[in-house]
Amino acid sequence: MSLIRLLQRKPDGEIVFREPTNGKVPAYAILSHTWGEEEVIYQDLKKGKDKNKTVNKAGWRKIQFCAKQAAFDNLDYFWVDTCCIDKSSSAELQEAINSMFRWYKNAEVCYVFLSDHAPGKLSHSRSLGKCKWVTRGWTLQELIAPSVVKFYAEDWSLLGDKENDAGFIADATGINLAVLESGDLSNASVAQRMSWAAKRNCTRLEDVAYSLMGLFGINMPMLYGEGNNAFRRLQEEIVKSSNDLTIFAWNPAEVVKYCSIFAPYPAVFSKSVNVKKFNPAFSHPEFTLNNKGLRMTTSLWKYRCEQTDAKTLRYFLRLGGDPSKPTGVSLIMVGPGYFVRDGHMPFSTTPKSMAAGMRTTEIYIAIHPPTTTKSIDLTSFSQISFVVPSNQTYWKPTIAIPEELWDDSNGLFFGTVNHIIQVLQLQLRIPNTSVEISVVVLYDRLANPGASLIFNREDWRRYGRLTKYLFRPRNANERFRMRDLLWEYPEIENLTDHLEVIVSKERFTIKAIMQLKVLQDISTTRVYSLAFEISKE
Repeated sequence: MSLIRLLQRKPDGEIVFREPTNGKVPAYAILSHTWGEEEVIYQDLKKGKDKNKTVNKAGWRKIQFCAKQAAFDNLDYFWVDTCCIDKSSSAELQEAINSMFRWYKNAEVCYVFLSDHAPGKLSHSRSLGKCKWVTRGWTLQELIAPSVVKFYAEDWSLLGDKENDAGFIADATGINLAVLESGDLSNASVAQRMSWAAKRNCTRLEDVAYSLMGLFGINMPMLYGEGNNAFRRLQEEIVKSSNDLTIFAWNPAEVVKYCSIFAPYPAVFSKSVNVKKFNPAFSHPEFTLNNKGLRMTTSLWKYRCEQTDAKTLRYFLRLGGDPSKPTGVSLIMVGPGYFVRDGHMPFSTTPKSMAAGMRTTEIYIAIHPPTTTKSIDLTSFSQISFVVPSNQTYWKPTIAIPEELWDDSNGLFFGTVNHIIQVLQLQLRIPNTSVEISVVVLYDRLANPGASLIFNREDWRRYGRLTKYLFRPRNANERFRMRDLLWEYPEIENLTDHLEVIVSKERFTIKAIMQLKVLQDISTTRVYSLAFEISKE
């Protein structure tokens, strides 16, 4: 336990400091309150100070009350934040803030002074939720950490205590009843803990983050002046010590196309009070931070979101809850294995039956995405091999290999710096007929940009071996290279950009065409767009 400076009331009534020592800390009481005018500070109680000025301050009554109540509870020592920390010492202030949760937890009893609550009974009053104390950031940990908490009204009369009034306090604060009764935070998800702070505020912007460190067992340096970056640092520290994905279960506060995977402030967790973390037996994800973003190995879901155009396919990152209907957030792919959070979408639940699972692979999620209300040029993130426009009548993609390079929502393959074959199977309908065939496109962007090879997957006699190889189950990092395919499957040498099929004794020629176009919402520069020309001889 960090060294703590306590107050002691002597037999003659004088209140003095018990300076920190390395020995055992004696039992003590602790005060929780909201700061007002004329608080007694550390310098006021130092030896040699004019005591008359100190005792005439409005805050002296709080110290007197604590001294008397502690004595009544057979405690010789007590602690008050206004005067037991030398705030002129940045080192002492930093140590105190990092130790605050433990200090409240180790106290024998916590006295909560509600300066704006009328006398009466806590359980018979509706005014607790309106008290200023409930709206302050620092008082959250001061309620949760101590085992024994007693509430006092504006006239210092007893209102109730946490043990007997836990249900009413839970209703007024939004804190889980089980947490109030036990003080055990282990079963509360990160999102739930953040939700308890969603409607609280602090005088200093940075304290919004610093006041939450104890709830997550986090220690970090204080950097007053950093503003909202303090809350970002808090989340980064949580990620380093916890694999609870619900830290990402929050609702964007602004209407933007893309948003960070990290929340800007606790208020965006206001709807997250019921978001539970996954059972470790079901999900034990690993994720880390680096200069590219949040890196994790996971299996995304592909789904069509009811809150958007049903034709637009989304990527769903599962965060917690019921594995059969998990809570998660919507992602947008902007590069090979690189995603940003969809700023238009709140977190939601999606039934497993409504989604298709993708291969487990390594992905990155942006921490600092562009702030815009419009779609960005995807070529600013990565090169694009080719696009299959979604407004086609006769063909649509069905299988893409490698899956992690294919963006299903935009219908495109991202490029790589290596010579690899990208494979796309499309279901193509012959015009003016009901006949559909499976056309397979092979494309090597670096070797032959704008040139593709195609074959009919249903032509099993000629391409059965090749088809079986291309569409077999693969390892996550396996890639196709043309030289390897030619060695094993020389029939590829006979492939061109067109093929012929016979339908009802009529011969049709299907030709793949790659055209350079500027495609709205994808790129401001020209990229290859795949189309098919179908003609009857």
